[in-house]
Amino acid sequence: MVRRIVWIFSFLIIMFCTTSCTDPEEPTEASQSSSEQEIADEAVKSIILIFNGARQYRQDYSEDPLDVSELDTLEYSVIDEQTRNHWDFSLIGRNPITGIVAVSKTEMPYGEGKIVSFSLQTGKFSGWFSDDPKSESEFAGEAQRAIPAFYNALNMYSRDFGENPEGGVDDLFRLEYLRVVEWVLNDWEFSFEGDDTLTAINAISTPVMDYGAGKLITFNLQTGRYSGWLSNNVKTEKDFSFEAQLSISNLHNALNLYRQDYGGSPFVSVKELLEIGYFHSDEWVLNEWEFSFGGTDSISGISAISTAQMKFGEGKTIHLDFSTWEYSGWLFNDESIELLVSVYIQYVQGARASDQ
Repeated sequence: MVRRIVWIFSFLIIMFCTTSCTDPEEPTEASQSSSEQEIADEAVKSIILIFNGARQYRQDYSEDPLDVSELDTLEYSVIDEQTRNHWDFSLIGRNPITGIVAVSKTEMPYGEGKIVSFSLQTGKFSGWFSDDPKSESEFAGEAQRAIPAFYNALNMYSRDFGENPEGGVDDLFRLEYLRVVEWVLNDWEFSFEGDDTLTAINAISTPVMDYGAGKLITFNLQTGRYSGWLSNNVKTEKDFSFEAQLSISNLHNALNLYRQDYGGSPFVSVKELLEIGYFHSDEWVLNEWEFSFGGTDSISGISAISTAQMKFGEGKTIHLDFSTWEYSGWLFNDESIELLVSVYIQYVQGARASDQ
């Protein structure tokens, strides 16, 4: 079975170090070049991989995996050899999973028995070098990464019913257009603004959020811009790249729907999908990005190329390859954008979009 989210995990850039034969009581060459924090980060990054893999496993099988080895065998999470040598990973609980734990092995340069744990109820790490409190910007990012999923679910609902959900966000959850992990909903309340025409998506912090209730982050549906707490109404390179990546994902779903209705694998242009209503995109996205299908005998991928109106210049290219399901191009060699994409998928998931 093709793993539809394999590309999500490409953000892990692990520094592999050479080893040499030394006195067993002395740090190895690898450990000399890796600090305690870096070794702990190995566990943290792998736990994120396992978390993502477990969510996708549940999406496919409607139950949780038995253990981490099952995720590895079925290629839902692939952990590099160096990290495997340093850490043992295990799931806590099943249906639901409540936590993921990493315990260091004797081969870990700083000793066995170090524990890094992740709570699925709070979304927080604790343990060895991992219990630093989340910053204001991390909490703001948590809401700002969730908002595109609400936006995507809203578009899917409007396409299916020809109108906006009368019950707002509650309808999206009730009809399974959207799933959001518990800790995000503990920290933030989401709502739509506007009557017949929706104008914004709001996230307001709850009293549970570490920095207090009433922090407001707003996404303007007319301009595609954020404002409010720590947002400063400034979109970064990562935001623009993510905007294109999300549109590519929506375009792929539209192509699948078109194929289901018309059969086979006919060539169709992005313009045609827009005109006949299979693909929906806001004007600001189409002003900033041009989308196209690639391939000769059949469609083999989707590309987005930035226009002169995109803040960071024209000619930036992002490509999804259908043979590998991996993204490449602008910022995708940058660990930060890969982390952004991974954390977005980790926090939120458009249920109907993934079914398609």
